[in-house]
Amino acid sequence: MAKNGLELGQRVEIFSKKYRILNDLLLNPKEILGTCKFIKNEGAQFVNVDLETGEGDYDGVEVLVYSEGQEDTVFLKVTEQSEEEINALNLGYQEAIDFDTLLVAYHGMRKADRNQVEPNKHRFVFVVDKLKKVGGSQPRQEQKHEQKQEHKG
Repeated sequence: MAKNGLELGQRVEIFSKKYRILNDLLLNPKEILGTCKFIKNEGAQFVNVDLETGEGDYDGVEVLVYSEGQEDTVFLKVTEQSEEEINALNLGYQEAIDFDTLLVAYHGMRKADRNQVEPNKHRFVFVVDKLKKVGGSQPRQEQKHEQKQEHKG
Protein backbone atom coordinates (compact mmCIF):
# COMPACT_ATOMS: atom_id res chain seq x y z
CA MET A 1 0.00 0.00 0.00
CA ALA A 2 1.30 3.46 -0.91
CA LYS A 3 2.26 5.79 1.91
CA ASN A 4 0.63 9.21 1.62
CA GLY A 5 1.73 12.37 3.36
CA LEU A 6 4.78 14.39 4.09
CA GLU A 7 7.96 12.78 5.38
CA LEU A 8 8.93 14.97 8.31
CA GLY A 9 12.41 13.61 8.87
CA GLN A 10 14.05 11.10 11.14
CA ARG A 11 12.88 10.64 14.70
CA VAL A 12 15.49 11.43 17.33
CA GLU A 13 15.36 11.28 21.12
CA ILE A 14 16.70 14.41 22.79
CA PHE A 15 16.85 13.90 26.54
CA SER A 16 13.47 12.37 27.35
CA LYS A 17 11.31 13.28 24.33
CA LYS A 18 11.19 12.14 20.72
CA TYR A 19 11.36 14.75 17.98
CA ARG A 20 11.28 14.72 14.20
CA ILE A 21 14.28 16.67 12.91
CA LEU A 22 13.34 18.97 10.02
CA ASN A 23 16.84 20.22 9.07
CA ASP A 24 17.01 18.03 5.95
CA LEU A 25 13.94 19.84 4.58
CA LEU A 26 15.46 23.31 5.11
CA LEU A 27 18.06 25.08 2.98
CA ASN A 28 19.51 27.11 5.86
CA PRO A 29 18.00 26.34 9.29
CA LYS A 30 19.64 29.39 10.95
CA GLU A 31 17.72 31.72 8.60
CA ILE A 32 14.49 30.69 10.30
CA LEU A 33 15.58 32.39 13.51
CA GLY A 34 17.71 35.16 12.03
CA THR A 35 19.57 37.22 14.63
CA CYS A 36 18.71 36.12 18.16
CA LYS A 37 18.77 38.47 21.14
CA PHE A 38 18.94 37.17 24.69
CA ILE A 39 15.99 37.89 26.97
CA LYS A 40 16.06 35.43 29.87
CA ASN A 41 17.56 32.17 31.08
CA GLU A 42 14.58 30.04 32.13
CA GLY A 43 16.88 27.49 33.76
CA ALA A 44 17.11 23.71 33.71
CA GLN A 45 13.90 21.97 32.68
CA PHE A 46 12.62 18.66 34.01
CA VAL A 47 9.78 16.47 32.72
CA ASN A 48 7.95 13.50 34.21
CA VAL A 49 8.42 14.97 37.69
CA ASP A 50 7.39 12.74 40.58
CA LEU A 51 5.24 14.91 42.85
CA GLU A 52 6.32 13.07 45.99
CA THR A 53 10.09 13.14 45.48
CA GLY A 54 10.35 16.19 43.21
CA GLU A 55 12.71 14.27 40.91
CA GLY A 56 12.30 14.12 37.15
CA ASP A 57 14.05 13.60 33.83
CA TYR A 58 16.47 16.37 32.80
CA ASP A 59 15.28 18.11 29.62
CA GLY A 60 17.99 20.69 28.92
CA VAL A 61 18.12 24.41 29.68
CA GLU A 62 15.54 26.72 28.16
CA VAL A 63 16.52 30.23 27.12
CA LEU A 64 14.03 32.85 25.95
CA VAL A 65 15.28 34.91 22.99
CA TYR A 66 13.86 37.41 20.54
CA SER A 67 14.15 36.01 17.03
CA GLU A 68 14.31 38.59 14.25
CA GLY A 69 13.47 35.87 11.72
CA GLN A 70 10.28 34.90 13.59
CA GLU A 71 9.61 38.50 14.72
CA ASP A 72 8.66 37.07 18.11
CA THR A 73 10.11 35.52 21.23
CA VAL A 74 11.00 31.83 21.05
CA PHE A 75 12.53 29.30 23.41
CA LEU A 76 15.85 27.67 22.63
CA LYS A 77 16.61 24.29 24.21
CA VAL A 78 20.34 24.28 25.05
CA THR A 79 21.80 20.78 25.25
CA GLU A 80 25.54 21.14 25.96
CA GLN A 81 25.64 23.93 28.54
CA SER A 82 24.40 24.04 32.10
CA GLU A 83 22.33 26.85 33.57
CA GLU A 84 25.43 28.07 35.42
CA GLU A 85 27.58 28.12 32.25
CA ILE A 86 24.96 30.23 30.47
CA ASN A 87 24.77 32.63 33.44
CA ALA A 88 28.59 32.90 33.38
CA LEU A 89 28.37 34.47 29.89
CA ASN A 90 26.86 37.57 31.60
CA LEU A 91 24.45 38.12 28.73
CA GLY A 92 22.59 41.41 28.90
CA TYR A 93 18.99 41.99 27.89
CA GLN A 94 18.67 42.08 24.07
CA GLU A 95 22.36 41.18 23.63
CA ALA A 96 22.99 39.31 20.38
CA ILE A 97 23.85 35.62 20.76
CA ASP A 98 24.95 32.89 18.40
CA PHE A 99 25.38 29.12 18.32
CA ASP A 100 27.09 26.59 16.06
CA THR A 101 24.41 23.93 15.74
CA LEU A 102 20.66 24.41 15.34
CA LEU A 103 18.17 21.58 15.05
CA VAL A 104 14.65 22.51 14.04
CA ALA A 105 12.42 19.79 15.42
CA TYR A 106 8.73 18.96 15.46
CA HIS A 107 7.18 17.44 18.56
CA GLY A 108 3.80 15.80 18.00
CA MET A 109 1.46 16.14 20.93
CA ARG A 110 -0.74 13.36 22.23
CA LYS A 111 -4.48 13.92 21.90
CA ALA A 112 -4.86 14.25 25.67
CA ASP A 113 -2.28 17.05 25.68
CA ARG A 114 -3.95 19.03 22.88
CA ASN A 115 -6.87 19.97 25.11
CA GLN A 116 -4.61 21.28 27.88
CA VAL A 117 -2.16 23.38 25.85
CA GLU A 118 -2.74 26.42 23.68
CA PRO A 119 -2.99 25.54 19.97
CA ASN A 120 0.41 25.31 18.22
CA LYS A 121 2.31 25.94 21.45
CA HIS A 122 5.64 24.08 21.66
CA ARG A 123 5.01 22.14 18.47
CA PHE A 124 8.25 23.30 16.89
CA VAL A 125 11.36 23.16 19.05
CA PHE A 126 14.67 24.91 18.41
CA VAL A 127 17.57 22.88 19.85
CA VAL A 128 21.04 24.43 20.05
CA ASP A 129 24.35 23.12 21.36
CA LYS A 130 25.98 26.05 23.18
CA LEU A 131 25.26 29.77 23.34
CA LYS A 132 27.97 32.35 22.77
CA LYS A 133 28.16 36.12 22.64
CA VAL A 134 28.38 37.81 19.27
CA GLY A 135 31.42 40.04 18.77
CA GLY A 136 33.72 38.80 21.50
CA SER A 137 33.39 37.31 24.93
CA GLN A 138 35.23 39.93 26.99
CA PRO A 139 33.38 40.75 30.23
CA ARG A 140 31.94 44.29 30.44
CA GLN A 141 33.91 45.29 33.56
CA GLU A 142 37.23 44.66 31.80
CA GLN A 143 36.14 46.72 28.78
CA LYS A 144 35.28 49.71 31.00
CA HIS A 145 38.64 49.41 32.81
CA GLU A 146 40.54 49.44 29.50
CA GLN A 147 38.62 52.52 28.28
CA LYS A 148 39.55 54.45 31.48
CA GLN A 149 43.25 53.62 30.95
CA GLU A 150 43.11 54.90 27.35
CA HIS A 151 41.74 58.28 28.49
CA LYS A 152 44.52 58.71 31.08
CA GLY A 153 47.32 58.21 28.52
